[in-house]
Amino acid sequence: MAQPSRLCSKADIENILGPKALVQLTDEMREGQAWDDLVFAAIEFCTAQVLSAWQVQNNIEGLAVPYPPLLVHTTAGLSAAEVWRRGAHGQAMPKHVAGGEERCDKMMSMWVDRKRSPGTTPEQDNQQPTWQVDPDPDGTGYTRQGCRGLW
Repeated sequence: MAQPSRLCSKADIENILGPKALVQLTDEMREGQAWDDLVFAAIEFCTAQVLSAWQVQNNIEGLAVPYPPLLVHTTAGLSAAEVWRRGAHGQAMPKHVAGGEERCDKMMSMWVDRKRSPGTTPEQDNQQPTWQVDPDPDGTGYTRQGCRGLW
């Protein structure tokens, strides 16, 4: 299964920024509606960031729709700030957007440091399978059995 390219939707960003602000930030063509390419580029960029932190504790191949709410909200918070950066042309970011981005960054750092669980089922196995290594599978080399009586 492929890695998801978007964990949140344009509506999630509208909920954070407000529909009018989203249009003002992304309406490069002056058509009166948000430019989807810019919004989706920001969502895809932030989805990659969130998944890179998520996969420290979880297998991202197991993600399926509907995605865990924590992933959706974290991606939306980061994406709203990214849309603001891309569309505001240097204007100061509102406190609620900057604060949301800071909280999301802190949450992802805690995932990476394994100080916070992502809120799914108990930690899923994301490591390679461990196998017991037998240095002498045929029993013809240097083994405990062959050395019996030497000490």
